[in-house]
Amino acid sequence: FFGPCVRRVWMAPLPVYVNVYDLAGDSWLSAMRVKVYHSAIEVYGREYGYGGSDDEESSPEQGAQSGLFTIYPGTYRDDYLYHIKLGEIEMTIEELKEVVARFNH
Repeated sequence: FFGPCVRRVWMAPLPVYVNVYDLAGDSWLSAMRVKVYHSAIEVYGREYGYGGSDDEESSPEQGAQSGLFTIYPGTYRDDYLYHIKLGEIEMTIEELKEVVARFNH
């Protein structure tokens, strides 16, 4: 009778943040005032980012990962700069996982 609308329960909006990292750090690039940034999206207490690396042994926290990855917020590298609120979403964790899965193929 009511269709798919019945299955969706109202939920409070959840904040979405962008986390920004300075990849130049204390390198020679920084000395020349060149900035290189990495950003990732934080929602549901996880951070989703995209990276490219040939180093199969390294973890995202060490700064080397290929493809889409998820980590604890603010742990990508030591050079964590900004935590900026982008807005809010009304999405279940299952719906979020479906969206993330689409980006990972």
